[in-house]
Amino acid sequence: MMLHETVDVVHVAEAGENRGRVVLRLGSATPDVFAVRAALHLARAYQAELESIFIEDQQLIDLCSHPNAVEISLCGRDRRTLSPVTLMRQFAYAARQAERRVAVLAREADISYRARTIRDEPTHALNRACAESGPWNVVVLADPVRSRDQQAVQRLLDEMVGATALMLVGAGVRRIDGPVTIVLESIERLPLMLRVAERVATEAAAPIVVALAPGGDADGQALDEHVRLLLAERTDVHLVSLARARGHTGALLEALRRQMPGFLIGQAGGVLLPSHGTWNDVASALECPLFVMR
Repeated sequence: MMLHETVDVVHVAEAGENRGRVVLRLGSATPDVFAVRAALHLARAYQAELESIFIEDQQLIDLCSHPNAVEISLCGRDRRTLSPVTLMRQFAYAARQAERRVAVLAREADISYRARTIRDEPTHALNRACAESGPWNVVVLADPVRSRDQQAVQRLLDEMVGATALMLVGAGVRRIDGPVTIVLESIERLPLMLRVAERVATEAAAPIVVALAPGGDADGQALDEHVRLLLAERTDVHLVSLARARGHTGALLEALRRQMPGFLIGQAGGVLLPSHGTWNDVASALECPLFVMR
């Protein structure tokens, strides 16, 4: 089942309703094992199906049709002519390899899994996939996000249709075990984020941490007092303050790293993934999956 978030309710669609699932976006032959396991964990927490989508980028195929298109090795010494036929053969090989890896992990986790390939521009491909079984999908990126991917990820967050959240990992990912940590910037987000955290934490038998990180002009003390009031009887939720790191992404990430979270839950356009500025620190410093609520 999948999430549908509105102002005051998180709707959940059971697997089999054809209203949503976990969509794993594959882009290489070697998907990150932590990203795949995080997708499976999410599917198990919501009793959802997992579907992987390997995208054959139509833009790259069109580029290879250019008579001067060549492939240059990482060392820069080797070059070879590219053609659409060669590229499609590489796509097919990568898709088979990636799907085998995911299938093994899904079988071990006893999660229903299916795979398919779509040829299209990447954002369009994901929108097509989500529209076919939606609107309550969560998209998981199977390859680590690096600073150079910021524009592509931001486009997904802005333009995804039929998906309520995006989950990603950075190049430094190393665990999915540990506290489920909400990075809370405004009190209005707490109920929805807490519901997601409860699902994920229950499946992992993990504690929940609410890390207070007031954003923009928010009053940090007022946020702290309001959260403590709302969670006064929740002995299973721990609060930490990141107010001292306010405005300093590096300090914020270091404070979060010390918590050793297994999952982070944040908001699109927030302190972790700002709409403006750079993601350099975040892309390299994330040590666990980040669940981005739109």
